Amino acid sequence: MQWQKFVTNVRGNNIDNLTEYYAQQGDKTIFVIPAGGGISESLHGNELNHLTVFIANTAQIPGWYYGKGDEPSYSQKLLVLKELGKWKEVAVEVMPPEPEVVDVENVYHLWEFQYMYSFCANPAPIFEAPPAFELSFEGMQYHVEIKSGGVYIYFKDKENMPWRKKQRLKNHVATPISTGVEFICDAMANVDYGCIVVLPLFDLLDFGLEQPSY
Repeated sequence: MQWQKFVTNVRGNNIDNLTEYYAQQGDKTIFVIPAGGGISESLHGNELNHLTVFIANTAQIPGWYYGKGDEPSYSQKLLVLKELGKWKEVAVEVMPPEPEVVDVENVYHLWEFQYMYSFCANPAPIFEAPPAFELSFEGMQYHVEIKSGGVYIYFKDKENMPWRKKQRLKNHVATPISTGVEFICDAMANVDYGCIVVLPLFDLLDFGLEQPSY
């Protein structure tokens, strides 16, 4: 994609300037803001890179600023990771404990890192397709397995499953105070299911949704 870059002198979220990238895809415009990073103990001391993503109908810009933006699909999140990420390998989207949810803007968060298996929960089971999606919740078909110290919630139609529905599914299967993540990576690009990895109840990430200060 042809990404355009612009920088504004806005300080916030531990950065001195606000850099934004945007590119048109069909009738949509994708906006990406690199939002800083750091060292994460949830990644066993490896580095983390935070990207925020939002989408607007090109013809209606600045409609997003009035809360009318669209959520990126899985493939759009992967595209952002591959084209604007630091390592371009893997990221997670976080479904946090419900009391920690910050949902004040139509932005979506990717937490990128370099080594998939540095993450505090084992990602390997997400690549094993479930035998069936025999359960249903709010129209979502899903399957649950407990493996390697975590709960793995496999669900259909990962490409367009909204973050808020994944959050509700995590709350329903586990608890509202649990933390879940979905991995964004090439290996999941062409499968027809997604997987929320729910961490053990009192295992917390040292990153997640934060209300932007810019």
